[in-house]
Amino acid sequence: MSTTQPRKKRKFRIRTRLFVPLIFIVAILLITYIFPKQSSFSYSFDEGRPWQYGLLTAPFDFPIYKPADQLKAEQDSILEFYEPYFTVNDDVQADALANFDVDVNMNARLSELPPKLKVYLRKKLVDIYENGIMRSEDYDRIQGSRTGALRLKRGNIAESREIDSFCTIRSAYEKVLADAPEGTELNALKAANINDYIRENIVYERATDYRPGGDRGYPHLQHPLITQTGIRRAEWWKWC
Repeated sequence: MSTTQPRKKRKFRIRTRLFVPLIFIVAILLITYIFPKQSSFSYSFDEGRPWQYGLLTAPFDFPIYKPADQLKAEQDSILEFYEPYFTVNDDVQADALANFDVDVNMNARLSELPPKLKVYLRKKLVDIYENGIMRSEDYDRIQGSRTGALRLKRGNIAESREIDSFCTIRSAYEKVLADAPEGTELNALKAANINDYIRENIVYERATDYRPGGDRGYPHLQHPLITQTGIRRAEWWKWC
């Protein structure tokens, strides 16, 4: 009984000396295996030189912000050659001509005019509306711009037009008087109150318009946002 007990203790010590270092070694191996390995960068490049490999796209979006002075310079440069968007309100012309057609028969100040002058007035109103009548504030602002032009939208198409091809209410009225047929009594023409049928039909289109710094784009970024699917273009303009 006394001899078997020391033998058991001796065997337990031997097992302890073997298993403890073995468990320690296995734990180190597991930690080494699980620990993240440092990935190697397989590209060689120099700053300021072109990228010589294929498209390298990040798996997430990231912005590259422009310096404030660069952003301001670009916005000023864009605004210098900017053309605001306007649209044509056809209902204005239709209502004005309808009122004229009623008054030319019912209102003495028009019905007493010579027939030739009545025809001239209606034709002149049509011509003026076709050219476009706009607010004097918008006209002056665009006339003082670098381009002196605007984008006139009809349907889905917008064409560039010089501001001088439009009229304000005042210039349209003056044009009616200046182009009157020879021999026309201007006092009688003025008494007809033609300005009652001259209204603004060229309207600023806020929904289409853009300017630098607008909330629809990313003017503060050095580049458009780079995504997994490629480059997303930024909208830069919104007129205020």
